[in-house]
Amino acid sequence: MPKLEDLLFELRMQEKTLERESKRAEKEHHALKSKVKKAIAEKRIEFAQIHAESAVRKRNESLK
Repeated sequence: MPKLEDLLFELRMQEKTLERESKRAEKEHHALKSKVKKAIAEKRIEFAQIHAESAVRKRNESLK
């Protein structure tokens, strides 16, 4: 049976990993959001919609 200290260490490592993944998803969300704005400015609505869907997905990933 694993020791309590080992479990605590593993949980801390998981926390750091999840925080890094959340930050990465948040950066991707902002990049996709700027792509949406650019596509709308260029009147490319289909591309804007695709990027917007991806941005929403990344935003949800960063919140979990």
